[in-house]
Order: sequence, then structure tokens, then C-alpha cells
Amino acid sequence: MKTRDPSFWKASSSFLKGFTPLRELLRRPRVMPCDTDVSVTLEDMPAMSAYRVEGFRLTLGLGPAVTPSFSADRSAGNKTEIFPHLGLIQLGGFMHGFGAQVSVKDALIEGGFSDAEKMEISDEGRLLAALGGASDPGLDALLDRWIAYLDASDADAIGLSSAHEIDPLTFVLLRRRLLALGGRVPPFIMGGRWLHELSRPFVNELDVLILEEGEAPLLLACHALRHGQDPRWIPGVTVLRPDG
Repeated sequence: MKTRDPSFWKASSSFLKGFTPLRELLRRPRVMPCDTDVSVTLEDMPAMSAYRVEGFRLTLGLGPAVTPSFSADRSAGNKTEIFPHLGLIQLGGFMHGFGAQVSVKDALIEGGFSDAEKMEISDEGRLLAALGGASDPGLDALLDRWIAYLDASDADAIGLSSAHEIDPLTFVLLRRRLLALGGRVPPFIMGGRWLHELSRPFVNELDVLILEEGEAPLLLACHALRHGQDPRWIPGVTVLRPDG
């Protein structure tokens, strides 16, 4: 990627409201979310039109993992309802409005995973063992089904929303599985507020972490990726992989 483009930063900062100063963000641990407050108002829209991403192929997804409380409820025979991830739909609509070709893939609801399979792919100990190098054909099979459901081989980027502490672990395994299968692996963008302590040794394998609210940083990150710019200079964005 190209080095920092000061003109890009100067222009983008003109409409991003309420950010912590960039130099302060860069002093913080590179893999931990900060308290950056990002908001997009109608007043920002005219300036943001300069960052349209016409035809950018973006797959937005939610993984099939569930929370420990869900697993406990189902194991006890209780019926726990799962509702659509409205934030993912909102992000998709926002990016579509700026020219992206968006595919929203909610594997938790529409991925075809049974409750038992959702709990399998949410087993923290099993995930950590796999991340540590343990062979797990059953987990690989679940990841393969997730990959098939995402159908993102031609995407310019994959954006995954971290809804709880298990999600980042599964995202790293998903990317590893794509690499193991060979072929092209699009940049991985992770958003959301969940970055559990257990994720810290592994999450730097992803490409980009979006801190807090996602609309403006996601648009600017996709614009930067499209034009070969370094998205780490966008407020609210952290580039995690050193070779990214």
C-alpha cells in the first residue's frame, strides 16, 4: 500500500465529527477499541460524496457463533429468539447509497446452521485450540459451510460484525481457512465493540479493525482500499496486519 496521503486525511477530517485526535489514537494499543465517537449527519453527506465507491464489491456478514448464554438456554431446553442484525442492514444500506455493491450475509439466521452447530462453532476452548494449531476436521467443515454461504470469492472486501466476545476468534479462523483452501482472500474488515482479551494474540491476522460506529470509517476504508491508500490514517480505523 502507499504511504500516508496528507490530502486524503485533511479532506476526510473535514466531515468526521467528534473524533479523538488521530495522534492520540495512534498512541493507544493498536488492537484495542477506543472511545472514539463517530457520527454521520445529513450535513456531512455532500462532503462524503467525494468518497463514493462505485462498484466496490462489499460482503457484510455476521457469523454463526452464539453467546454462552444462548448455549446455556438451549441446553436447558429454553427457546431463545434470534433477531436480524439491524446494524448490519443499516451499514449495507449506507454503503449502497455510496455506490457499493453490497451483499449482506447473516449466517446466524440464514446460514443454515442448526442450534447444535452454532454451539459447536462457539466453543471457546475448541476455538482457542484450533487457533493454537490443533487439527479439528469438524470445525473445518463448519467453516467451509460458512465460506460457501458467504460466497465472497470475488468481493473487494469482507466486513464482519463482532456482536460478542466469541466472534473475533471465529473471524480469524475463517480467514485462516480461506488461506488454507488457496485462491484469493479479500481484505478482512472487522467492526464492532467486542475485542475480548482472548482475541488479542490472534486478531492482528485480520486486515482492518473499525473502532466504534462504522459508517464513515467503513466508507473511507473501502475508498482507501479501492485507491491503494493506507486506511490506518483514517480516524476510527486500525490496520492490524503488518503486511496489510
